[in-house]
Formats: sequence, C-alpha cells, structure tokens
Amino acid sequence: MEEKHFTRGKDNVPRANDLGRKEVACTYGFLGGRPLYVDWPWPDAVRANVEWQNASFPYLKKGPFDGIRIQRPSKYSGLQVPTEDKFTDIMRGRRPVSDARQIVTEWRRDGGDEARDFYMKVLRDNGRA
Repeated sequence: MEEKHFTRGKDNVPRANDLGRKEVACTYGFLGGRPLYVDWPWPDAVRANVEWQNASFPYLKKGPFDGIRIQRPSKYSGLQVPTEDKFTDIMRGRRPVSDARQIVTEWRRDGGDEARDFYMKVLRDNGRA
C-alpha cells in the first residue's frame, strides 16, 4: 500500500520503505519471465546476466530430441509427473532413498518400458539413434 509500504520518487517509481521490504514479497513476478524488484541493489545485474548467457550460448549442446515434434500417447504423459513427484519426494526427504527401486519397478510396470521404446523409435525414425 502506498505510503505504508512504499513512496514514489520524483520519477514516480515506487521505492519500498523498511516496512515494505520486510512485509511485501514479490509473489508472482516470476510469471512474467522476469522478477520485479523495487530498489534493485545491483544496477548491472541484468547486463551481466545477458552477457553471460550470450557468451555461454555457443557451448550449449543440442539434446537428442531437439527439433523433433513428438505427439506422445497420453498413457506416457500420465506416467511422467507421478514418477517425477515420487523422486522429488526422495530428494526432499519425504521418502527414503530405498524407495527408488520400487518407483522404477512401478514405472516399468505402468508403461515406462513402452515409453522408452516409443522414444527410441522416434529417434530411429529421425536418424538419431
């Protein structure tokens, strides 16, 4: 709220005050592809980041599926997220590491091997395997 959390400078740009910096979080700034900062303390950060990205771009390697349009069967799409969620639970400590073998067994049973064969066929059909 203006005056409570920020005031406007001569350029009409909001400037957070102490209470604003303490209570106001940029909750949805990431949705626009860039965070929104008030009183950004690093004026050269954007330029430095862009320079770093441009300098590192030549070293990127293409993935095996780059440029291939894949219409994957819904059975495989529905298998991916729950499996990733289970591994995320292990990484976050909500499940023991010993569950990994069971997760792989379930993935294979529920269509993981079929999905792997599907993607290998896509690579073969496009001359990449």
